Amino acid sequence: MKLCDIVSRLSAAGIENSAFEARLLASYFTGIPESRLIAEKDAILPETNALADAVSRRAAREPLQYILGQWDFMGLTFKVTRDCLIPRADTEILCELGIKMLPLGGKLLDLCTGSGCIAASVAHYRTDASVTTLEKYENTASVARENFMRLNDGKVKLVVADATS
Repeated sequence: MKLCDIVSRLSAAGIENSAFEARLLASYFTGIPESRLIAEKDAILPETNALADAVSRRAAREPLQYILGQWDFMGLTFKVTRDCLIPRADTEILCELGIKMLPLGGKLLDLCTGSGCIAASVAHYRTDASVTTLEKYENTASVARENFMRLNDGKVKLVVADATS
């Protein structure tokens, strides 16, 4: 299979950024750096069931981020699953504003934290801040907990509870 075959399949499925997504999938599942895939567009990729399955899933319109199991936000890589929303570039604007506006030694409470991308980013870039999160669902909290441990050495406090009670 060639990268151009993946691009064609994704394009035929209506994937808007098919070349970009094909490179991400190919790189992730083969270990070939994206830069090499850009330079050698006609190179034959190693046949892997994981890559073939990933291409099929994406062609069926499953979100790329869930297929990869991770996504970048604020320069950090977050684990994501179907149990949480996918971190979005628009939310980075909100997060940057929070980082700037939070007073020195300030406290942040992130309700319905999901993957924890906002809280973990604030804690990463504002080490003086105290960050607490609240998540209702244990499966989602598990994703956030893993991100906090990997990105913040567990310094973000996670509470599993319903924000309405």
